[in-house]
Amino acid sequence: MPNIKPRASSSSHLEDALLDSILEIPESELDNEMKDVGLDPAQQELAVRAAIQKGINLARKGALAAARTGLANLRDRQLDTPRDTEAGRTLFERMKAGDPSVSEAMMMAARKGQKLSESDEAGIAEDLADLDRLSKDSE
Repeated sequence: MPNIKPRASSSSHLEDALLDSILEIPESELDNEMKDVGLDPAQQELAVRAAIQKGINLARKGALAAARTGLANLRDRQLDTPRDTEAGRTLFERMKAGDPSVSEAMMMAARKGQKLSESDEAGIAEDLADLDRLSKDSE
């Protein structure tokens, strides 16, 4: 079976041919042609460079706007699911009390015989709340 390539539209062939013909012209000849029609080659070069830079800047602004939108969406999702630290604290209290329905599923690292501080307990409660939220999200 022959390898058949899809054909581009005739207008794209014309555009490609036109661009190729411009790019193949030696710079000195292009400068002379611009001068013949009353254009300053140096000004035209500056105009082309400015147009290219404008396109680059627009692309960068678009990427920045997309990143800002993505960040705002992520923040909104995080705000939509606030931490329920009270539920985490309740679960932790049940663990400390030795509730077998909780203790069997959890394992705590040894604290070298020292009692947990309030900040340790608050951190654990937050972690448990996060785990609870994540498990609900995955259901």
